[in-house]
Amino acid sequence: MIAPPITQPSDAVNGSTAWCILILANRVGTDDSVTFCDTSAVIDPYGATLAATSVDREELIQAEISENIIRSVRSRMAVFEHRRPDPY
Repeated sequence: MIAPPITQPSDAVNGSTAWCILILANRVGTDDSVTFCDTSAVIDPYGATLAATSVDREELIQAEISENIIRSVRSRMAVFEHRRPDPY
């Protein structure tokens, strides 16, 4: 049995619809006859993959998240427009 990779196109869509940065971690190798495909990744709020691992070996990845992207996402989210500070 082979476990499916976790960086599917649906992961990018989920990140973009939730307007969040996705950090997906998976493992590599075989355990109890289950083979894992190490497809860990960092996906930005627009669905772009910032960093990803290979499927056949252990790797350490890192990604830089642009402050411009964060500002852009926050400017499109209207969560603070309806905020009521009086209950605080």
